[in-house]
Amino acid sequence: MRENRKLRNLLIMQSFIPLAILLLLKYFQFGMFKLILCGLWNRDISVINKAIFHKGLLIFLVMIGCICWIIRGLISIKQFRDVQNANFIEGDKIKISGFSTDSGLIFFVTFIIPLVLDDIGKLNNFLVFNGLVLMVILLMRKSNLYYQNPVLTILGYKTFRFKFVDKDGIANSEKDLIGITYGKIDEDLIIKYQRIADNVYLIYNKNT
Repeated sequence: MRENRKLRNLLIMQSFIPLAILLLLKYFQFGMFKLILCGLWNRDISVINKAIFHKGLLIFLVMIGCICWIIRGLISIKQFRDVQNANFIEGDKIKISGFSTDSGLIFFVTFIIPLVLDDIGKLNNFLVFNGLVLMVILLMRKSNLYYQNPVLTILGYKTFRFKFVDKDGIANSEKDLIGITYGKIDEDLIIKYQRIADNVYLIYNKNT
C-alpha cells in the first residue's frame, strides 16, 4: 500500500503551530512592524535600509516566519480534513491494543518548549534555532514523530495501537501499528483506512 505523503506533510505543518504562536506572543515587536508598514505605505524605500540595520531584524524575521507558518498551518488543518474524503481502503477489521493519551504532550514538552526558551535575538542563537527546527522537521519526515501532534489532540483526534486481524480475529502481524481517528472507533465493526507513512494509519469505522 502506498503511503500518503500529503497527509504526513500536513501533520508536520500542524505540529509547529503552537511553537509559532508562542514565539509570536513572546517576541512580537509592534514598533518594528509599524516602522516598516508605515514606510512602505508612504512609499519610503529608505525604511528597508533602516530595517536591515535595525537591532531587532532577526526577531522581526522570525515573527514574519511565525505569522506565515500559522496561516499555512491553519490552512493545512482544513486540507487535512479534505484529504480524508477519498482514497480509503475498506473491508478489514482491527484489534486495538491500547490508546495513547500523552503523545501530544510528550511532543510539546520535548520539542516545543525548549525552542520557545531559546533567545533568538542574536545571530548565533538565531542560526542555531533555525537549525534545530530544520532538524526536527527532517527527523519527523524520516520517522513517525509526525503523529505525536499536539494540534491533533486539541482538535479531538486520538491515537492508538492496533493490529489488522483476519475473519477469525487472528492478528496478521506481531508488531503493533499506529492508528489516528476522530471520535470513537469500534473494533467490532469494519473499518476504512489510509496509510499515511511507515506504520501509521488514518482509520475510521466504515459507516462514518
